[in-house]
Amino acid sequence: MIKQLTIKNLAILDDITLDFDDGLNIFTGETGAGKSIIIDALSLVFGARANLDMIRHGAEQAKIEALLFLSKEHAAKVYECTEIDVSNECIIQRVLYTNGRSTAKINGNLIPISTLSKIAEFLIDIHSQHESQFLLKQEQHLPLLDQYIQSFDPHFLNPYQEEYAKLKHLMEEQTNLMTKFQSIQDMDYLQYQLNELKDVLTDEQELALQEEYKNLQLVEKNAAIIDEVLFHLDGSQQALDQLYYALKSLSKMADNQQSQSYYQRLESDYLDIKDFVETFKKTFDVSQYDESKMNELQEQITKMNRLKRKYNVSHLYQLKLDIAEKIQLSESFKEKMEDLDEKIQQQRKQCERLAKQITEIRKKYALQLENEIQCELKDLYLEDAKFSIRFENANILTIHGNDAVAFYLSANKGEIPMPLVKVASGGEISRMMLGIKTVFCRVAKLSTIIFDEIDTGVSGKVAMAMGRKMKEIAKTSQVLAVTHLPQVACFSKNHLYISKTVVDERTQTKVERLTQSRKIEEIARLLSGKEITENSILLAKDLIFTNQ
Repeated sequence: MIKQLTIKNLAILDDITLDFDDGLNIFTGETGAGKSIIIDALSLVFGARANLDMIRHGAEQAKIEALLFLSKEHAAKVYECTEIDVSNECIIQRVLYTNGRSTAKINGNLIPISTLSKIAEFLIDIHSQHESQFLLKQEQHLPLLDQYIQSFDPHFLNPYQEEYAKLKHLMEEQTNLMTKFQSIQDMDYLQYQLNELKDVLTDEQELALQEEYKNLQLVEKNAAIIDEVLFHLDGSQQALDQLYYALKSLSKMADNQQSQSYYQRLESDYLDIKDFVETFKKTFDVSQYDESKMNELQEQITKMNRLKRKYNVSHLYQLKLDIAEKIQLSESFKEKMEDLDEKIQQQRKQCERLAKQITEIRKKYALQLENEIQCELKDLYLEDAKFSIRFENANILTIHGNDAVAFYLSANKGEIPMPLVKVASGGEISRMMLGIKTVFCRVAKLSTIIFDEIDTGVSGKVAMAMGRKMKEIAKTSQVLAVTHLPQVACFSKNHLYISKTVVDERTQTKVERLTQSRKIEEIARLLSGKEITENSILLAKDLIFTNQ
């Protein structure tokens, strides 16, 4: 549940803190005082898209913080989404900046804004003033039914969706194959290119060739110097032999620490020079220099550079592979397409078989949902209304199967059921939405339900029924509700009065947590208008104490 909400610099809300209880929390107050902005703040703290115009004029940022008390189950789900151990207490913060940035934190740890929306899915449900239109959109009816089913069988779609993913992969593979085939140039020209590139080297071979060519160039350029070096070290001057004989003579000296030290130094120098001569000979072996080999390497390098310029590439071997692949694809295209067609048909049959099973599951639970909603509608004085869920085959497989679902309603006795959009008035839609919310909240085990003027368009005994229904929902979930109706407000456990005032030429919103006596006055105001009469006070007391 939401225990506390702090809002700073959001629209006309300067700096307010609201404390909530479990059960039914009611907001009332004059129009334009900021009730709906509080609901907007709650939407923002749970990941709604931000509108920078909402930042209070003159402020650099708007900040919303919500303190939540979580059940063990919900704390575990938050951890799954964030890897943040929230225990049973959680502070969610959302900050909007005038430069367009927005940040979110949980218990001081930064998280992506999108994570807030994931958390909201299992913690909270917000019904805005315009959400009733959502019920009129047929494309929303199938997700609503599936949401209901998943409260009993969370994985009922998984087998189908796994097979559908394989079907999509095969279809994408087929599309990619077709795209590649269509991009293939004239086959004769491709074959000509392949022949021209048949002798190109791999990148590693080309690098080795260039290295060999550079070494031969170096030998050719420095042959005289190489001979001279070897002449002094290992030629007639016999520098190595002279060192060897000097070392042999030194070994005859009396064996003492000083002579041994000089012997070791000379021996080390002799071995180093000997190793140098051997390595130098191998690297710069003038006797191995072959002018014809040098010319051959130069010709190969020139040819490769010419081909790179011609085809405007850096890697000839990769170009050769690509051209060979295109030729192979062209030659095997028909066979591959036929193979993919067969696999797609087999996979589609598998998906259709599983989609049929999904349809059977949906129809079973649709009857159950119809009965539950029908009971809720009776409680809301729609006794003669008939609610039904109709199925059609969409003739196309999607990630959700191949069902098209529509909610139908017969609002009055004897009338033919029609799509909701054609038969429901504003008040009926509000009651329909509340009835559906009651069912879905019961099965989804949400922590908090928020209603922003869901009772618009109703009055009298219907308003009383809606207030009673909200109180019923509040037995299992915390409920926050904005209302203008005394018949709804009288059911509150915690009543917050929202008003606005002008301070230093700026409008500010104030929040008052009503005592019992103030609650009576507010209900009386809702009954009679601004002027509270003795009769309205008596009626307010009757409403409150009758419905506690």
